[in-house]
Amino acid sequence: PKEWLQTLKLSKEANDSANTKLDVSTLLPTPNYNYSIAEDMAITLENKILLEMYNINPITKDLVILFKIWLTQRELRYGFDTIDSHSSSLLIAYILQLKLINQ
Repeated sequence: PKEWLQTLKLSKEANDSANTKLDVSTLLPTPNYNYSIAEDMAITLENKILLEMYNINPITKDLVILFKIWLTQRELRYGFDTIDSHSSSLLIAYILQLKLINQ
């Protein structure tokens, strides 16, 4: 829930120190740790979006599978500068939400 953690505290300039006795303005930022927390928070929302997409129209599973096959055939799924499985599913969900593909 949003009330647990303020996303402003996760900026790349922020420090994750929970020690309130220290002056936080003098501490070095912890961008990698902050990014990891933000990523964990986002994954829950992303999975909810994907589940809703699959429940609305079961054919979208086939669409995602075909898209992943297409990416694999063009060597765009593995290695540097490629799109992973989760991101490809999110891309299909985004395209469906924009109604760029008929459902």
